Parts: sequence; C-alpha cells; structure tokens
Amino acid sequence: MYVLGFPYVKRVSKAQIKANPNLRNADRDNIAEACKGFKNHPTSILNFLEGTRRTSAKQLNQSSDYKNLLKPKIGGIEYVIKDMGDYLHKLIDVTIVYPDGTPTFWQFVKGECRSVKFVVSHYEIPKQVLVDNDIERRSSLSGWIKTIWMQKDQQISEMTKTTNVP
Repeated sequence: MYVLGFPYVKRVSKAQIKANPNLRNADRDNIAEACKGFKNHPTSILNFLEGTRRTSAKQLNQSSDYKNLLKPKIGGIEYVIKDMGDYLHKLIDVTIVYPDGTPTFWQFVKGECRSVKFVVSHYEIPKQVLVDNDIERRSSLSGWIKTIWMQKDQQISEMTKTTNVP
C-alpha cells in the first residue's frame, strides 16, 4: 500500500495534539498529497470508516446505534471527497461476515475458518456530497453514510440470523 502511494492515517488524541500541534493536520496533509497523485491515473482508494477491528467492547463504549457495526468515522472519506471531487465516480462498500464467529489470525491461517461471507455493494456518489461548501458536504456525507450503515447493519443481521456471531 505504501509503494502505491496510499496514505496511512493515525487517530491522535486531543492530548497528543496539545503536546504536538503539528499532529493536528498530519493526516489531512498526507491524504491531500496522495490525492494529487491519484488524479493522474485510475485508482481505488481504501477507507475503513468503521476502523479495522470491531469488538463488542468498542461497540458498547460508543453506544452504537447499530447492532453489528461501530459508528462510521467520516473524516478520512470527507478529505478524499474534498480533494478528489469529480474524479470520484462510485463508492464500493465491502462487508465481510464470519457467520461462525470471527477467527483469530492464526485460526484463519490454519484453515479453521470454515465460512466467510462477502457482500459488495456499490453506490453512486450523490452530487450533494461533492459540493465545495465544507458544512454542506459534511452534513450530506454524514446522512448518506448513515443510510448505508443502516442497510449494512440489516444485511449482517440477516446473514447471521441462524448463527451466534459475537
């Protein structure tokens, strides 16, 4: 991913920013720089709105409105949409479900994960999400992603109805 020019972002706390104010815009600057390069050739941009590791504890801590998902964090995708605008055509959403429970990495490598389900959905990016006004874009993006998350949460519930997924 690094060789292909994808930026890496890190969530920093307010305390870390207070200790080092340069961290405030580090992710934003990394994303903007990567997007300059993305405009020169066809590409796909990966963004993990939920994060990469959902746990029941994380879900409880944030009082999620969703049964199966964490709340999406739209900051990164908002930066990409702001920088890429009309260069973007679709959002492709990939959902991975382990109906028999999420395996550890080692269980997965050993072949002990018997079932994995994928759902790939694609969405046209609404015009109101591509506006120049930061407040309007954020509001539209937030509502659009919330709608997608509600559908996604329902899909996961349907896929896991007959199993007990933690």
